[in-house]
Amino acid sequence: MHLRRALSRALPLALVASGALLVLPGAPAQAKSDIGAKPFMGFSTWSVESSTHPGYGSGWLTEQNVKNAADTLAAKLLPAGYSYLNLDSGWSSGVDGKGVPKADTGRFPDGIKAVVDYIHGKGLKAGIYDVVGLPGAAYDANAPIPGTSCHTRDIVRQPLTQVPNGWGSGTDYAVDYTNSCTQPYYDAVVSTFASWGVDLIKVDGQHLNGGATTADVPADNLAVWSRAIDRSGRPIYLTASGWPVPVAEADALRPYVNGVRVDTDVECYCDTISSWNSSVSARFADLPAWLGHVGGNYWPDLDSMPINNNTGSGVQDGLNDTERQTVMNFWSMASAPLYVGGDVWFEDAKAQAILTNPEVIAVDQSGVVPTQVSGGGQQVWAKRLPDGSTVVGVFNTGSAAATVSVAFSSLGLTGSASVRDLAARADLGTATGSWTANSVPAHGSRLVKLTGAGIAGPGGSGPVTGAGSGKCMDVNGGNTADGATVTLYTCNGGTNQTWTRTGGTFQSLGKCLDVTGGGTANNTNVELWSCNGGGNQQWTTPGDGTIRNPASGRCLDAAGAGTGDGTRLIIWDCNGQSNQKWSYPAA
Repeated sequence: MHLRRALSRALPLALVASGALLVLPGAPAQAKSDIGAKPFMGFSTWSVESSTHPGYGSGWLTEQNVKNAADTLAAKLLPAGYSYLNLDSGWSSGVDGKGVPKADTGRFPDGIKAVVDYIHGKGLKAGIYDVVGLPGAAYDANAPIPGTSCHTRDIVRQPLTQVPNGWGSGTDYAVDYTNSCTQPYYDAVVSTFASWGVDLIKVDGQHLNGGATTADVPADNLAVWSRAIDRSGRPIYLTASGWPVPVAEADALRPYVNGVRVDTDVECYCDTISSWNSSVSARFADLPAWLGHVGGNYWPDLDSMPINNNTGSGVQDGLNDTERQTVMNFWSMASAPLYVGGDVWFEDAKAQAILTNPEVIAVDQSGVVPTQVSGGGQQVWAKRLPDGSTVVGVFNTGSAAATVSVAFSSLGLTGSASVRDLAARADLGTATGSWTANSVPAHGSRLVKLTGAGIAGPGGSGPVTGAGSGKCMDVNGGNTADGATVTLYTCNGGTNQTWTRTGGTFQSLGKCLDVTGGGTANNTNVELWSCNGGGNQQWTTPGDGTIRNPASGRCLDAAGAGTGDGTRLIIWDCNGQSNQKWSYPAA
């Protein structure tokens, strides 16, 4: 971790906690636009910067090496969808006259805009790195903040407080979000990044080691960035990073960012990029806690993928081929951003084959967050794709080969299904009632698609009742036509208020609770529609009283916290309020 500080991880900007929640504009933040409709794909520089292998480490991040990476990314991986090239820590040295980070001219003699222009010229997009808190250089410069009478020292918290960023620099300072000049400072930062053509901003150090004081509101850290992106007029993907970001902040951050780091750094900070235990294996234990919180346009970031080269020159991945395939399978099952670590200049043929497999990539880009069917040393994960098929991942995290049988009933399926191995791109025939992954090697995996199975029979039936209203989820007028309105209504025991849990769906009158048009945005209505197995008809109940749609990552909500008869039911960012709490039948 201390290496990050040595690489100027302290670069600029942004955020540590504050005392009052910043009021955001009513319109959705640009950072939450369709730019995040699917998890991004690309390459990040941090993995090679973190390695102690000769020729790498802090000195690797130079203008020429970035251009070489852009050449390779465009030639080898862009055709498969890997389009982002993200500059991580170390690109900046000092600040400009506005207190905004500026390029390290020793590393980037032509400046960041010239490098971004080169990246764009290859058909790629460019990302950049920043951190929580006002950088020490901006504090020391006491630069004037554009459009205000303030200077950068005016926006720090008093008494002067170090940012709890996790690397203990002592040179970054907590920001006072109640100060009216704080937002204009971040506007200046993002405006500068936008003028360079930046397409992604990673904000690192989000509330590590407990982070905030009890007075802090975690969302303040990213709210100012999101608003600044709005004001810049440029669509920019915004992602929150920590080691990891605490899951307690998951729902508060959702309105502002397109992705959130759910685990620690994948890198081992050693002679290779990573290793199984440092720290690929941690993802299998840590992702489950986030499943009820992440979803469409709020992706679970598992960090970069150490899939690049285990042969030839350059720093090695530190994983064998079996482990590299498992990384690709698990990241894709999670619908995590797919971005490569390692020196892509030396990418080997096996990595190329793993990374560009269109059938595995499609599982990731479906944008459907999975469920964990079983944990432990032999884990089973599943998700239903919009076409009605079910993808199953078996992951053997143990130290010996294992055979794992998956009952269709555990997947909400019945009958027979055609089975296709997505990693091998081979049909495996038909399975009835269950499917068995034979002799999965240590740290190995299987990723298969099941097509044609039936949806399992019903679970419990009964009303779905709002905690904030005491009223029932009701199909308006008992209408059975597709598109029938679903609202709150005084509970009356009618069949149009009786809902059955079946295969991840809520069904009434023979049809499914459906997010209108497959929408994922806040305020999208729910309705009744013929059951079709789509992701917009899938719902999870994580046990906190919410009913969540994994395809959107949002919660079933009584619009406007309404309690009257006829109140629309919609999806909205999960916020823990009573209009998103329900009692419902058991599955």
